[in-house]
Amino acid sequence: MSLLYRFEGTLGDIAPIGPVPGGIRIDIPFTGSLTDGELAGGAGRGDEYLLQRADGVGVIDARDTFEIPGGYLHAQARGFVTPPPGIAMAPVEAMLAPDFEPPDVRMRIDGFALCQTGVPAYERLNRTLVKIDGWVNNATGELVFEGRSLDAVLAPGVYETALADAR
Repeated sequence: MSLLYRFEGTLGDIAPIGPVPGGIRIDIPFTGSLTDGELAGGAGRGDEYLLQRADGVGVIDARDTFEIPGGYLHAQARGFVTPPPGIAMAPVEAMLAPDFEPPDVRMRIDGFALCQTGVPAYERLNRTLVKIDGWVNNATGELVFEGRSLDAVLAPGVYETALADAR
């Protein structure tokens, strides 16, 4: 898996949407930079539409836009945010209180992204699954994640070859 990018950024003002089926919804904008990897050098921004479940797991649904050499890349990310072992999350109702203070800990991010770009040099990213690993600290607003290409999985012809081999 090759490193496409390392994103280092900060969270913006959180919009607590409130209780919804399955937990509470929190919308979180973020901004930062691509600091390492094949796509390093550009700025990035996005919005995280988080569903915080009662079991302490946050369900990620994010839309990111990154400046890359020659244009832009859009990434739609899905995954999970989990607390470190031994750290219990506050009840979801408490998270909506105006005086709620999130714990000063790094929450683990595990996910994947599907990408879209019109930049010819990066066309392969339109069919590449990107593995996302990182962390977020909601108390400090720090956000760091890396995207690694799994392009061998979705390279042109792989699916067709596997089907032919199965016959």
